[in-house]
Amino acid sequence: MVETRNKSNFFVQEVDQVENTLQTSRQSGLSSSEAKSRLEKNGPNEIQEGENRTTLQKFFDQFKDAMIIILLI
Repeated sequence: MVETRNKSNFFVQEVDQVENTLQTSRQSGLSSSEAKSRLEKNGPNEIQEGENRTTLQKFFDQFKDAMIIILLI
């Protein structure tokens, strides 16, 4: 399995090079076995939801930075 985060500059490579590196195809996509393998290795393609913070908490979080305190003084 190719680790895509370590590869960079896909935007300057030829399409065929990118397909080979990522082990995929423009016509058929990933094979079922490759998709299953990546799902097991990387988990589902979901965004983890963060904690919900109130507007007041977000406001007071701004004052945790030393530079903000210095600027206010």
